Amino acid sequence: GVKMIKILVALSLLVSIVLAHTSSDTKPVDVFCKYYVDDERGYVAKCDDVKLADQSQHVRFTGVQVEKKTNEDVKFLDIVPPSDIKFFPSKDIFTYYVGLQNVEACNVNIEKLDFIANCYELVNITLSNNRISEIEVDTFFMCRDLLFLDLSYNQIKEIHENTFSQPSNLIELNLSINRIEKLTRKHFKPIKKLRKINLHANNIQKLSHDIFNDLFDLTSLDLSQNPIISLDSRFFDFVMFLEDLNLSGTNLRKFLP
Repeated sequence: GVKMIKILVALSLLVSIVLAHTSSDTKPVDVFCKYYVDDERGYVAKCDDVKLADQSQHVRFTGVQVEKKTNEDVKFLDIVPPSDIKFFPSKDIFTYYVGLQNVEACNVNIEKLDFIANCYELVNITLSNNRISEIEVDTFFMCRDLLFLDLSYNQIKEIHENTFSQPSNLIELNLSINRIEKLTRKHFKPIKKLRKINLHANNIQKLSHDIFNDLFDLTSLDLSQNPIISLDSRFFDFVMFLEDLNLSGTNLRKFLP
């Protein structure tokens, strides 16, 4: 009997320790946002003091809502400095803001870009001026209505080939000012509706002749400030509606008609 009591006491202590640890890990982080209605952006939540160091942290958005508006009405989430969030997204963003269509989180020190869940209605994602180095597999898999993606001014070196396997409606992709060295046809094949690609100022030396063969709607392509040495004469065979082409600052010695 005494032995059993000791075991029960030990178990209760262990449970209390685990619960205490869990509660400290999941303690909500209050984020104060300014809510207002903008003519162009709709109902906006602007947050300038988001401090998140761990992806498991829960976020509780606070602030004075506009009359007759709720979190469900928020269409535009704007996370601005001096916020410091290290990763994107936090697990709670799309739980609080279920109707989001636009997200901007620029210059807030994002290092890790992870799987974005429940982003069905997102049309625009802008994460420029951060420290993202890699785009993981299926990051945008659930962003089926995404039209505009801006990842410029980061440190991206690697993009997995199936990164864009799902957002088939994407029309503009900005990957300028990064460290990308290699891209293949598999990167672009699923996003056949792309009209504009900006790859300005990366480390691309070579592109296969068929890399854009699936992009029949492509009208604008910026490859400037890349160390590209040559382009195969077949490179433009399938981009028949290209209107704007920027090859300035490359190492091209010869350009075939």
